[in-house]
Amino acid sequence: MNRSTGMPASGHADRLWDCCYTLLMTAETVTKQHHGERELAEFIRNGMKRRTEQAFGDYYTGDNASCALGAAYEAMYRLPRDARGQHPTRDLDWFFDCLDTVKPCPGEACKKRLYLAALLVHLNDDHRWTRDQIADWLTGQNGTTAQP
Repeated sequence: MNRSTGMPASGHADRLWDCCYTLLMTAETVTKQHHGERELAEFIRNGMKRRTEQAFGDYYTGDNASCALGAAYEAMYRLPRDARGQHPTRDLDWFFDCLDTVKPCPGEACKKRLYLAALLVHLNDDHRWTRDQIADWLTGQNGTTAQP
């Protein structure tokens, strides 16, 4: 069946069209699966349930601590208890395409502009914001100048 005409398929061109149509619909579905800052905040909070302590200077320390970005990755994948040395992969950036946007740092008197992925690490490690504060900032609950 030719999807564009609703008529029975009549040859190679119709089969090619069906394949192209399927690829386009699949690409559209995949594109819609990207998530924004609100969903990223939810993932951070969900990852915090598995690792209740906050890590600084690394994505994971010990078996119970993660940074904000590590917590989001933890919510995406079930990591081993001892995740030292693990790093979020590029699929986190793909799933949360907002991580590839440049934003100004909301930290007091900070003039940095970073990609959101780097900014989350910066807020976690340099400004010592809690993961909850970072998630609140992502959802706009504390405005753009939330303080730790």
